[in-house]
Amino acid sequence: MGQNKALIQLGSSTVAERILSTLQTFTSSQWVVANDRSSFLPFNGRVIRDEFVGEGPLAGLESAIRHSEAPWIAVVACDMPYTHHSVWEFLSQHIGSSQAVVPIYEGRIQPLSALYHKSIHSTIVQLLEDGERSLRSLLQEIHVLYVEEWPSEWIEVCKLHFFNMNDPEDLNVARHLLSLEG
Repeated sequence: MGQNKALIQLGSSTVAERILSTLQTFTSSQWVVANDRSSFLPFNGRVIRDEFVGEGPLAGLESAIRHSEAPWIAVVACDMPYTHHSVWEFLSQHIGSSQAVVPIYEGRIQPLSALYHKSIHSTIVQLLEDGERSLRSLLQEIHVLYVEEWPSEWIEVCKLHFFNMNDPEDLNVARHLLSLEG
């Protein structure tokens, strides 16, 4: 889209602020992982710089796990402005002996809206050191519980939660959805 999606303004908040606000209802600490910390100065120190700079979401996950004190972390892509507390609670109910709880929505694996256990850190580092950047490669190496069944009354909640902005048309949709909130 030609700009940092996390910093796109939707109403009175950026996308990142919207995501962090939702995560505050679910987790005790929230962080932004970024290559360029200077873009996120308004976040008052809640920004972690990638150790593996420029290596994509897998590197971001590595940084988040390395800095987290909690055993589990929630990962949200920076282009998902309507992430929803209920979905995170639902996913957390599936935590068991797995190392990740990853949703499948409308037949698509959603690794950037998932829960990951700290025990996968060494696997991530090894993948990155081997030049692998794909989250899907990580999912092949760890024990994953995939969640595909959603409460039927959550059709709209899930549609919003898994909505992401990939192009200017999606941004227009996001702004339209925002107008419906008020």
